[in-house]
Amino acid sequence: MFALCLCIINQAKWKQIPMMLTIAFIGYVVNFFSAKKFPSSAQISNTLGALAVGVVGNLYSRVRHGVAAAALLPAIFVQVPSGLAASGSLLAGVSSADQITNTTTYTNGTARPNGTVSVTAGAADFSGVVFNVGYSMIQVAIGITVGLFLSALIVYPFGKKRSGLFSF
Repeated sequence: MFALCLCIINQAKWKQIPMMLTIAFIGYVVNFFSAKKFPSSAQISNTLGALAVGVVGNLYSRVRHGVAAAALLPAIFVQVPSGLAASGSLLAGVSSADQITNTTTYTNGTARPNGTVSVTAGAADFSGVVFNVGYSMIQVAIGITVGLFLSALIVYPFGKKRSGLFSF
């Protein structure tokens, strides 16, 4: 549903939407199962997901003589949140936001009137979470970039002599 909404928002042509959804699904499945296989390394799962997306997208552009970037756009947008979720950063960000909103005291030490019970945390606790999320975003970006670059290197030699190299 997320990929379909991305296709509609980006004003994709109706005849391209099934292939865009297929490419996004292939990328998500590869990323999901490679994250299960390599749980400690988010870069590998993101690279494999982007490699699958890039190979299928470049092959589609070779067969249909279209632009690969248009078909890959929803698939790349699906890769980013799934890569963050696989690394655990998405859950860490949600839990830190939950801790921030459920505190019983303000930063100056006065009590809130609603009386909810929760854990108070200092600013040092949240800065570690912020750096963890930022580090995971950089890992996801590097993994996707390397995967798309490798896919272009795999598909490009099998094309025509006068075709341009895919760059996203």
